[in-house]
Amino acid sequence: MIGDDLSAALPELRAQAESLMQDACTVTVPGEGRGPWNDDAGTYDPPPAVTLYAGKCRVRQPNTGGNEADAGETTFNVSDRIVSLPMSGDGYAAGITGIPVGATVTIAAVSPVSDPFMVGKTFTYLSPASQQTHSTARRLRCKEVD
Repeated sequence: MIGDDLSAALPELRAQAESLMQDACTVTVPGEGRGPWNDDAGTYDPPPAVTLYAGKCRVRQPNTGGNEADAGETTFNVSDRIVSLPMSGDGYAAGITGIPVGATVTIAAVSPVSDPFMVGKTFTYLSPASQQTHSTARRLRCKEVD
């Protein structure tokens, strides 16, 4: 039966999808509480971010184009991104048990075949791009604001 064949092939298909993840990213959320006192600013610095994931990823831009958003006298370009992370056997991305909406995805490194200007780009996580049977990667729907 095709369903049984696909289920049996899923580990190999996930490995193939992971082989396309040649860049590296971190997924972080703001730390809790307050950070150290900053004498120069006269306030507490923000607490350090908490890293939920650091490792392989793949970034794609769907064919949705970008949108413009105005804030005061400034216009920003808002672009959709799909960030794919490895899918573990338990269904979570690389051991992540949950990524909260609003988490930050930062591109830490890119492969020689990727766009070098992606390093340091940050995206805001909006929601899962796909939750489906036989998924080969955990796809995060994100926005980039330039």
